[in-house]
Amino acid sequence: MPRRTARTRIIKIITAAGLSGLLIAAAAVALPAANAAQAPAIPQPGSGSQLRAVTCTSASNCWAVGDYGNGPVDASEALHWDGSAWTLVSTPNPAGAPNGHDILYGVTCVSATDCWAVGESGEGIIQHRTLALHWNGTSWSQVATPNPGGPPGAWFLAGVSCTAASNCWAVGHHARPHGDNVNMALHWNGTSWSWAATPEPDKSIGGHARQLSAIRCVSKSDCWAVGFWASGEPKNLAGPEAFRWTGTKWTRVSTPKAGDYNGVACTGRANCWAVFSDGSAHWNGTRWSQVPTPHSASKFNTLLGVTCARATECWAAGILNASGADGSGELTDMLRWSGTKWTRVATPNPGGSTESDDNSAVNELDGVACGSPTSCWSVGSYWDYTAQTRLSIALHWNGSSWATG
Repeated sequence: MPRRTARTRIIKIITAAGLSGLLIAAAAVALPAANAAQAPAIPQPGSGSQLRAVTCTSASNCWAVGDYGNGPVDASEALHWDGSAWTLVSTPNPAGAPNGHDILYGVTCVSATDCWAVGESGEGIIQHRTLALHWNGTSWSQVATPNPGGPPGAWFLAGVSCTAASNCWAVGHHARPHGDNVNMALHWNGTSWSWAATPEPDKSIGGHARQLSAIRCVSKSDCWAVGFWASGEPKNLAGPEAFRWTGTKWTRVSTPKAGDYNGVACTGRANCWAVFSDGSAHWNGTRWSQVPTPHSASKFNTLLGVTCARATECWAAGILNASGADGSGELTDMLRWSGTKWTRVATPNPGGSTESDDNSAVNELDGVACGSPTSCWSVGSYWDYTAQTRLSIALHWNGSSWATG
């Protein structure tokens, strides 16, 4: 049966460390949503593709990144939106070898001619290295990145954010063979990437996981990185982590005791959002507080990405489980913040919306970004049961509804 594979490589390492239950098994049926409006179609390269992140500098300039199957390897994928069509743009694949993989998890742009995409490159289970690609307006090229902590192990970059051409942060984690994960933050100064120390919650206990999943910078001296941590025996504790960069160091900030923080977005120093499974948290400049999201006893959602077009209009994207905790019937999920509350907005499900013993729909949205309040994109993937592969999703918001290509 196909598995939900958002941020696949990162989750696999955590599972290997003994933290089970983070992957949900499911199957899918490839039936497009009935009567759904159509957005421009997206390329589906290789034997199957997954989009994992998206960013926009305007309504006519967006990038979506992920990976696709290319024979015996997983190749990095970058799609460009020019206002009328998505096109596949060539990207480096340094792993190259049979069973190698190059996967992009995060993307951001300073301008139309200055973008970064980050992820991982490597072979096998623990042969992974950080991967950073730069767009100069003409082509993508690989830029050297450190792998702090030294071998052996595996390194992953999950998110990236920039405030200027000479100021970017990328976050992720270093998975070590003896069963723990270490938070990781890399800084770009315009010339090179370097490592910066981050807090390590519950570091004194072995067999634990710490993972940064997303980052957002408001200015050179104000960034937020979010993720989660979990301890091993004997405590078996877990919780979110939110770190703030003040210009000199990363410090941990208290957060509501909620689920794993998967995404973060800010419109200013006193207005940020973090999303997690079945909930959200808001930063008002002083503290984080939990804010309710639409919820029911028979359905639960996992929010994976968030963006704000303006302070009174934000979007949170993810997965809505349509049949309770058994893991079947996964639908795209989109919540809208109006300035006072979150409400669910209808979205298409390219992988169908039916449930049965053998053909439960599997759809997911991993990222969302707006070029303007009336032009947003959300990307992810769905399982095509006919082709027996994953295919990419790109949904577009035109100011009144979400449509799929």
